[in-house]
Amino acid sequence: MKKGKQKEIINYQGLVAIDPDNLDEEIFAQPGLYMKFSERYSKKEKKKEELKNQIEIIRAELDLKIRTAPEKFGLKSLKSITEAVIKNTIERQQIIQEINLKIIKLNYSLNLIKAAITALDHKIKMLEKTVDLYNGQYFSPMKSPHPIKGGKRIYYAAINQQMNKELNRKR
Repeated sequence: MKKGKQKEIINYQGLVAIDPDNLDEEIFAQPGLYMKFSERYSKKEKKKEELKNQIEIIRAELDLKIRTAPEKFGLKSLKSITEAVIKNTIERQQIIQEINLKIIKLNYSLNLIKAAITALDHKIKMLEKTVDLYNGQYFSPMKSPHPIKGGKRIYYAAINQQMNKELNRKR
């Protein structure tokens, strides 16, 4: 992590929870939330593509080095080297393994962000349905003996903590 820059802890359950007492705020916040996570997804995807490009360049450079000086990589001579041996030698290099690990971590982050975007899609549908219920006076004291209490209705702190712990863990 870069100096001075802290990772934002995301409350995923709170993100998609609906406060029925503040539907207007929920609806108006929705496009901004969607855009925020779409931008995050795009930035992570860009980083992943940059790493994939970087790893291809490194593989090409290593391929050339192995072919010109096989002994530096513990190989006897170019005559006895097959394409599979060259490929395996490249994949064993620490720099390749490190970049592959970064790509795996980025994929994990991308999957979480994609899940958040999908959840936001579901949230807007639920907001629409909740507004329909209000318009149909579903929550009217005359119709409902159990009014919905205010505040976020869905919140799982333990799950949220675990997700953020996994995301922010140094590997």
